[in-house]
Order: sequence, then structure tokens, then C-alpha cells
Amino acid sequence: MKRSVVNLRPIEPTAVVKILDQMPNSAPGLDQVLISELKVAFRWSSQLVHTLVLLLTAIETHARWPRNLTKGVVAFIPKDTDNPQPKPHEFRPITLIGTLYRVWSAVRHSDLVAGWYPHWQHPSSYGGKKSRSADQLALDTCLQYEQAVRNGKFAAGLSLLRRNPIHVSIRCLCSTRSRSSCRKHPQSILPNPQ
Repeated sequence: MKRSVVNLRPIEPTAVVKILDQMPNSAPGLDQVLISELKVAFRWSSQLVHTLVLLLTAIETHARWPRNLTKGVVAFIPKDTDNPQPKPHEFRPITLIGTLYRVWSAVRHSDLVAGWYPHWQHPSSYGGKKSRSADQLALDTCLQYEQAVRNGKFAAGLSLLRRNPIHVSIRCLCSTRSRSSCRKHPQSILPNPQ
């Protein structure tokens, strides 16, 4: 079985500032702290960054978070704001947590991705930071389908989510469907035997 251990180094003030600069100025967390306020405060006094790092280091060392810093609430937001009566599956959950916890988790996530991802990313995967994009996946799928049709083979196991617009793959598959002996529905593209 494949294994890899990631040894996390102590949190550095530069890592906190770097992550904070990458975070969008979104709504405040449950602690009512804005990301933009932290950015301004840390530029105003570097001692504040060092104090936060000391707090986060103490939390990691003792494996205990102060209760108020870990409180969270899940809110359900309608996907379509124009729908006056959305059904339960037409909501998306968002979690509101404290801003300091968000900063800590972003720093540690970045560390884990840097240490873990290179060992576990499959060379033929799509959608990762340093891998091929979803658009490339759609193109590769179309090319594989075209090749299968040219060679008289069957294409099976292909599924498109109708609610998520994958325009490139739908256009490509619909155009290949029209040139082959497929059924009429893009969601069930399977050539008929000749």
C-alpha cells in the first residue's frame, strides 16, 4: 500500500501573510472579523502577525481550540434567488466559521497540498492545480469517442450532468452523435451495432 507522511513545519508569519493576501475580502466570520481588517492590521503592525502565530502554535501544540474560535453555522442559500419557493435540493450549504480558524485552515491546507499532492496525484488526472484542466478532459473525451466510432467500437459509461453546463463536451458529443448511429439523447450516447 502506498504511504506518504507529511511533516508540517511550524507556522511562519510569512506564510500567514501570504495566505491572507490570497484570501478574498469576503463577509466576516462568526467572530465578526473581516479578512480586510486582518490585512490592514498586519500591515500596520507586524507584531500582530507574530502574536497570531504564537496563538496558532499553542493551539496546535496542545491540540485544543478555544471554543469560541471553532463555532460554526451552516446556512442554506437558494441556488436560484429568483425562485420564491425552492425545493430542498435547490439549496446550497455554506458554512460560516471564525475568520481566525479560516486563516489557520488555509495555511495548513496550503502546507498539506505542497507536501501531499505531488505524491498522490495520478499522472493522468484532471482538474488539479498542476494537472490538465476540465476543458482538456472534455476534449480528450470527444477525441476518444470519435476514435471509437471510427474503429467501429462502442462507447459506454459516458454520463453528462444535465444541471451543470459542460458546454464544450455537450457541443462536441452532440456533433459526433449527429455523425454516427447514436440514439437521439445526448445523455445516452451509445452507438448501435452495425
